[in-house]
Amino acid sequence: MIILAFQNQINVSLQKKDNIYYNNTALVGGYQTSSDPQFVGGVVDINRHYNVLNKELSYITDGVTTEFDVIFQTYDGQYQPSSAEELQVYVNNVETTNFTFLGTVTINDPLVNGDVVSINLLYSINIDDSSFTNPITNSLTNSSFISFLKNNQVNKKSVKGYYAEVKFVNNSKEKAELFSVGSEILESSK
Repeated sequence: MIILAFQNQINVSLQKKDNIYYNNTALVGGYQTSSDPQFVGGVVDINRHYNVLNKELSYITDGVTTEFDVIFQTYDGQYQPSSAEELQVYVNNVETTNFTFLGTVTINDPLVNGDVVSINLLYSINIDDSSFTNPITNSLTNSSFISFLKNNQVNKKSVKGYYAEVKFVNNSKEKAELFSVGSEILESSK
């Protein structure tokens, strides 16, 4: 399982079973360019945290305590993250990754009296990575551009059929003008 976490909200149209892709961008000739999208896997779960009241916890340390509760208040109770990937931890406004999470956050660096520890809850996507191998070059990183493709087994649209026949008739005795005719054609199967 891969967990992708974001500071900003996740696109509302993302659903379970949609496919996640990534691109790495590079500046070439003054333009951001990217390689072909790389498939990561299907979405298993989405943590949008709509019901969490405050997505940041702050503690002022006493110089002794290094372990901090990570329970966020919700409209109907409490939410406790299940993994460290859902959290972003700061000490005195500087991000740290030197912490462990086992229901509580334990800062592994020394803290002094008055240090401020902030714990932010991130939005996250759980992805089935059973068919994903992170390549050595062009690998998935913290700065990769993430995109998704809707699952075409679930999100079907349009009329199905092999052909369409249309006849336009003007029954009026007055002059009529047709401005535009359009159609949408989607491949449904091969």
